[in-house]
Amino acid sequence: MILSLTGTLLLSILLTFAMIKLAVRLNIVDRPDSFLKPHARTTPYMGGIGVFFSVIFFYITDIHFVIPSIILLILGLYDDIKSLNPKIRILVEFLTTSLFVVLYSSETNPFWLILLVLTGVALINSVNMIDGMDGVCTGTVLIALASFYFLTGDWRILFFIAALSGFLIFNFNPAKIFLGDAGSYFLGFSLFFYLVQSFRQTHFEGYIKGIILCGLFFTDLFFAVLRRMANGKSPFSGDRDHLYDKLSRLKGVSVKLSSLIMYVFALIFGVIGNVSWNNLFFGVIISLVVFLYIGIKYRLYTYK
Repeated sequence: MILSLTGTLLLSILLTFAMIKLAVRLNIVDRPDSFLKPHARTTPYMGGIGVFFSVIFFYITDIHFVIPSIILLILGLYDDIKSLNPKIRILVEFLTTSLFVVLYSSETNPFWLILLVLTGVALINSVNMIDGMDGVCTGTVLIALASFYFLTGDWRILFFIAALSGFLIFNFNPAKIFLGDAGSYFLGFSLFFYLVQSFRQTHFEGYIKGIILCGLFFTDLFFAVLRRMANGKSPFSGDRDHLYDKLSRLKGVSVKLSSLIMYVFALIFGVIGNVSWNNLFFGVIISLVVFLYIGIKYRLYTYK
């Protein structure tokens, strides 16, 4: 196991390095625009491609994971290159998630089917939204996956963690490569895969646990939609008022420290989700307190 994990880590490092070179050669890069993309220099995308190929071998016999992952990876890569229409993107995400839920969740109740599909689309987009600062998305997803490992016991998550750790070496501030939409869609679906796996194990309790473990992503998404709609803007419009932005701007902390604080919040949700197994009501209440604290403390509901 140790050798396999080490091999996955090294493979991720090598593939990430290769993706940096390939993305530059193909001109699949993220250029600063001083608003939504305030980073100092042109940075390659395609980091998510390296992560994908570092872990997909361990899931190769699981078509329920592989097929949706490939679809969303291709969707994201196209979005990185061509800037896909948000409505088309949401439609593809909805159809892909619906197919996955119907085939994998073992659920027949229409209420649960619809709720799971909406949860999946929301989670994929929340992970994409949180990918706006060096190392934030990679690190928080890594922590959430680690939390799912303790919840579901799926050994494959350990290799996912190793792959993300290898990529984070290049993605932490100052980032030499970004996940890109291809990577964030893939990682968002991966979290949803394990949320549904948790749901399959213990149904309602598993679903709530999964929501708590992904609490940071849903917190940022909820307040982003609230903030935009309250100001007459489309929920699809971008802004620089996510939690990591507020940390950097309102609190005046560095990008590195902002990322580390985001990791702490992700860890808090992860701990709550795992330690409250025997008292789900307690877990929900504490999660809501953290949710409201983050939203109010950092004024995520407003552009001010």
